[in-house]
Amino acid sequence: MTSAHLKTSTEVLSVRGLAVDYQTRAGTTTALRGVDLHVHRGEVVALVGESGSGKSTLGRAVIGLLAANAAPAQGAVDFEGTALLGLSERKLSRIRGRRIGFVPQDPSVSLDPLKRVGEQVAETLRVHGVADRRQARDQAVQVLERAGVDRPGLRAGQYPHELSGGMCQRVLIGMALACEPTLVIADEPTSALDVTVQRVILDYLTEAVAQHEASLLLVTHDLAVAAERADRIVVMQGGLVVETGTSRQILTDPREPYTRRLLEAAPSLGRARARTRSVASGTAARGLVPAEPAVVLGTVGLSKTFGAGDHAVHAVTDVAIGVRRGQTRAVVGGSGSGKTTLGRLILRLVEPTSGAILVDGDDISGVEGAELRRLRRRIQLVYQNPFSSLSPFLDVERMIEEPLRAFGIGSRRERAQRVAEALSRVALPQQVLRRRAAELSGGQQQRVAIARALIVDPEVIVLDEPTSALDVSVQEQVLQLLTSLQDDSGLSYLFISHDLAVVRQVAHDVSVMHLGRIVEEGPTDQIFDSPAHPYTRELLDSLPRWEP
Repeated sequence: MTSAHLKTSTEVLSVRGLAVDYQTRAGTTTALRGVDLHVHRGEVVALVGESGSGKSTLGRAVIGLLAANAAPAQGAVDFEGTALLGLSERKLSRIRGRRIGFVPQDPSVSLDPLKRVGEQVAETLRVHGVADRRQARDQAVQVLERAGVDRPGLRAGQYPHELSGGMCQRVLIGMALACEPTLVIADEPTSALDVTVQRVILDYLTEAVAQHEASLLLVTHDLAVAAERADRIVVMQGGLVVETGTSRQILTDPREPYTRRLLEAAPSLGRARARTRSVASGTAARGLVPAEPAVVLGTVGLSKTFGAGDHAVHAVTDVAIGVRRGQTRAVVGGSGSGKTTLGRLILRLVEPTSGAILVDGDDISGVEGAELRRLRRRIQLVYQNPFSSLSPFLDVERMIEEPLRAFGIGSRRERAQRVAEALSRVALPQQVLRRRAAELSGGQQQRVAIARALIVDPEVIVLDEPTSALDVSVQEQVLQLLTSLQDDSGLSYLFISHDLAVVRQVAHDVSVMHLGRIVEEGPTDQIFDSPAHPYTRELLDSLPRWEP
């Protein structure tokens, strides 16, 4: 989109001097400090910035969906000539969903767990008068199909917990676009999606914008996505807009040092970071013959089937995998490929249908009681969706301390010291200790979850999409943290991710999963430089292409 077009096009959204404060137990926190923003008809604007920069608060303030502890927003928000600030909830509800579509960040807390997916989509159509009850059922399936949901007729009859995180996100995107709104606000709409589905969804979003002359406000920490899809990029820091310009301008000639730091931190396939040392490389450095590190965690013939008969779903089929001591084994694949189920099987959170799980060569598939408890201290988990894994009733200090109390580790003073150290290691300020999960950004929640896993000094950590909620600068800090921990203490990681750029930076070996099976595996460079399986090549070809 050219600047000349921007000057003559219709302004859909105008934000002027927007200020938002949150009231917490620690006092008042300012999230937005007089923000100006404009979105024109048919335009895609990307909001980028660090976790806590205010970009999600800005998107939610526009449609009156701020958290309960937010003070009334100050400033002005105009949408197609209507002043939104100060509107009653009844009037706002007529605009939300019908004229402004909203895609929230975390699907696990945005869909009703007690309603089937099709019912929730149909309800959106009925509430806004797009379809009657009978039409809504059929149209709900069409909405899911357009959003890239496989077997939409079957999925419409399932509950959210029966879908993967990526599929739930596609349901939310379909709901946001169901009524063909004028403006869509998408808050990290692809953070839970693998690269192939991400491309499908972004194609769908941008095509919908083009067909209906709608506009898209894309809140994202993925600068590659912003660069590839947006007409303009707005950079936020500390509740302020620090720079705005066309995508080309921001990428090739950023004015602000902060913008340059974001670009430098963005993962890129052309800029693989040095991986962690292995036990073998340390041995070689001392002039000895390197020995292949032992497999600390593995599986043999591992399978899991949910349901039976015609309704059987083979989530994991005959998987053999090994994580070497002091190294990182990445598992990549599309949404629904079985990656997360594999991680849950290894942790004994789900019982396998067949096969064995090995720790230091011992089959732990049948261990129970105290032995299983000791095992879970050795192998910790970081979940994909941090908000759903953190207690809403505890503050950060108690959440991080909880594993120490559960395993009877340390005195009260020692536990407090370890909590403070863990917080520092994941780049969080001590001020967050008294906050609860709802008072943190998505990135801050994920860092708390990582600190909670690290605090009991495990041997292996299963990381299920650990950086999907993080902006690029915090993502870089977390990856450096994981790398340094591995170097210093020989930690082993099973790194489950759909972010191939991140995987290339941190993994020693990669296993590619598709439809519940490992279709290709090998050293990281081999997988990325010479992929042998067509599905692996499809994953790599779907990546956003840009160079910082």
